[in-house]
Amino acid sequence: MFIQKAHSIQQSRLYAIKSLRQLSHVLGVDFVDLKKLINEKQNHFCGSICGNIFYSTERWFYKKLFTLLNRIEKPEYLHSSTKRRSYLTNVQIHINQPQVLRLDIQRFYENIDRRKIFKFFRNDLHCSHQVADYLADVCTFNDVLPFGCSSSMLLAFWANQEMFEQLHILAKEAGLRMTVYVDDITFSGKNITNKFKYDAIGLLLRSGYAVNKSKVKLYRGLSTPKYIAGLVVHQDKVDLPNGKYKVLHDKLTEWHDLRLNSQNCSNISRCYHSLMGYLSYVAQFSEKYNQIKKQVKSEFLTYQENELVCRIENTYETLSEYLLRTPAEDNKLIHKNWESLCEDFHQTELYECFAQDQMTVRRFYYKDKNKRIDVLKVQLKDLSQQLLKLNPRRAIWLKEKRIAFNQKVFEPFSLDDVP
Repeated sequence: MFIQKAHSIQQSRLYAIKSLRQLSHVLGVDFVDLKKLINEKQNHFCGSICGNIFYSTERWFYKKLFTLLNRIEKPEYLHSSTKRRSYLTNVQIHINQPQVLRLDIQRFYENIDRRKIFKFFRNDLHCSHQVADYLADVCTFNDVLPFGCSSSMLLAFWANQEMFEQLHILAKEAGLRMTVYVDDITFSGKNITNKFKYDAIGLLLRSGYAVNKSKVKLYRGLSTPKYIAGLVVHQDKVDLPNGKYKVLHDKLTEWHDLRLNSQNCSNISRCYHSLMGYLSYVAQFSEKYNQIKKQVKSEFLTYQENELVCRIENTYETLSEYLLRTPAEDNKLIHKNWESLCEDFHQTELYECFAQDQMTVRRFYYKDKNKRIDVLKVQLKDLSQQLLKLNPRRAIWLKEKRIAFNQKVFEPFSLDDVP
């Protein structure tokens, strides 16, 4: 499989694009559709909030733009939107460092305006004024960089590359390590002075950004726990804060309560997927949670299997009730439900063709009964296939249920086609 390697900004396919027609060719978007994107941009960003399905052109445009931006070689200190780097590697760099300074840029995305995005495409990628103006328009919403768009995280860095480079030079001169994860900037080393701290904050202020004062932390001492980007560094270990383990404990408690008491399948499924995602997150820091994850998965599969078995048995029971009902029992039901049958009959095409006499309504009842039987047989087949997919060893149980059912009902209604 061909893997695209990172390259310099000058080798990017976005570099020095001179016209919108050339841009449409690079992004693989029709030239006419490219022009429409300006008007449909609001639908895209509003749709991302509401969960709507975007148009295929829009999806492709932002995906392709992200791919091309992502191929540009990034500096070693950047850990967001970078292959083989993550929030975890962002923290691991600062293990066994006696002093750590953490800075957080306040309202980072809101302060990246259209002008900064335009300058990146015009000055750094050397696109023409028309192309840079167009890209700045489609990549911003209400004149600021939108949070959540696939290209936004990369553009947030590239639009401020000069500022981050100056911070990196400042850190190197002080003999410090530096990492950046979106709006979290972390420095570590043997000696972080107050002068360095205020120089770094001053540089951010001169670049048009405010620092979140409540999140500015300077940790001193190797044995002091250091909180970085939601994780805790303690000497040579990276772990989660106690609050995260409490959240996990609450989720496990909710899971066990729902599994034992709830009859609502959607609630159990929602709780399971939420818990498994959180367990996968926590298992990165403690191996024992992988075992708990396996146990929860096993419990959910058992629950699903039991639920399917119960539904299959109920379907067999309902089907038997329909098929073994005698004409006398049918007559009793018709008499008992006469008013509702007549009301349902009014909604059918038959009502326009035939008078509402007793015989016509009876025919309608038997036709409806046969439809219900067909639906139940299809439902039974689907449930049986789901059970076999979940646990193939249930094939013997299904066969025994089918044989017992076929012996119980009349021959014309045998279920030989059901697994």
